[in-house]
Amino acid sequence: MNSLPKNKISDAMRYRWAWELVFTQSKINEARLLLQKSYRSGERLAIVALEFSTRCGVHPVWLQEDYKGLLELLQRPKDRWKKAAGIASSAFQGLRDKIKKDAKT
Repeated sequence: MNSLPKNKISDAMRYRWAWELVFTQSKINEARLLLQKSYRSGERLAIVALEFSTRCGVHPVWLQEDYKGLLELLQRPKDRWKKAAGIASSAFQGLRDKIKKDAKT
């Protein structure tokens, strides 16, 4: 920026670049905050990442490989039934234990 001549066009370019730096730094900070919030599930984090990538101004071509990898992950089948059965089984076991304990007293 210092090598630009002193004129109105150069002043406008300096102003624009200064704001580009501010925007870029704010997006870097936003990305750091998104990564620190680990309470999101994988799907929710993927949605947040996609929304962020559209807001940050990065051209989709630069993220093409990442998008392909994300699509592959999202296409994998989930075994929610098995997870739900495990949770239910654990709950029933806890209930059985409580009933047995109450019956003894």
